[in-house]
Amino acid sequence: MNQLFKIFITCIALYICIKQINIHELPYKINQISIQYVIPIFISIFFHLYFLSKRWFNLNTLINVSQKKSQIFKATFYGYALNQVLPTSIGGDGYRFFVIKKFKNSINKSIHSVFLDRVFGLYFLMVLVLLSSIFLIKINLIFFIITFTIFFILIGSFSINKYRVLKKLKWLSFFDQINFDLNQIIFSKSSKIVIHYSLISKFFNILIFLFVLLLLNIPISWQILMMVPCILLFGYLPISFAGWGLREGVTVLLFSYISIDFTTSFLISFIFGFLQLIFGVSIFIFYLLNDFKK
Repeated sequence: MNQLFKIFITCIALYICIKQINIHELPYKINQISIQYVIPIFISIFFHLYFLSKRWFNLNTLINVSQKKSQIFKATFYGYALNQVLPTSIGGDGYRFFVIKKFKNSINKSIHSVFLDRVFGLYFLMVLVLLSSIFLIKINLIFFIITFTIFFILIGSFSINKYRVLKKLKWLSFFDQINFDLNQIIFSKSSKIVIHYSLISKFFNILIFLFVLLLLNIPISWQILMMVPCILLFGYLPISFAGWGLREGVTVLLFSYISIDFTTSFLISFIFGFLQLIFGVSIFIFYLLNDFKK
């Protein structure tokens, strides 16, 4: 049912976006693509994932999870590929859980490892969104309020079992442990390396988007730089298939305030997602063939 809901949201969001664009302009805009930027995009995706694997490895070290660096690297890349090719946003996390469990970690610790990495990355992105959303107040107050609301829902969800009514629900202690570990990591001296890797990985993630702009011969402005974290955030929300539809809708909405037409905005987001899909499929095939040879 959950997957059907995601597919439904994706289809509706894409349909609304496509209704707003001029289909006849697409062939002309595609012909204007500067193909030389495709390689830098793929390189940026690689380094984005590489530093994500470094962050996850160091987070695991801080919470005493048994692991092997080469397996963490593979799990990060293969997990990314699964998230791109499967109709679910947790397929890759399932594989990452399997890898951690393989090193004789408990089920709870394995889930904890994957979930903590996800939450840490999301928190870091939310900080960037909050910094950039100051600009959004001037553009769209409603959008700013929605972004701010998402942030406080995410923050509050990990302190949920502090409410007396919910304390009896033992399974909520998992969220309390995540909240405790986040506070311990963020305010400890050991957090610097994890924060550095988060910052670098997010830099490459934003760089992917900027290269897509150059691919379409669109000049990069400071307004666009302020909008990219918000676009990435809505693309990460687990209510659509791999961010499709939702990401396009937010891109079209935000870019309309800086005089970028709907067709171009849609194409930017579509190419951003499509090239990541191609990279993910390539990784999937590579590991599939590699495992088959063994």
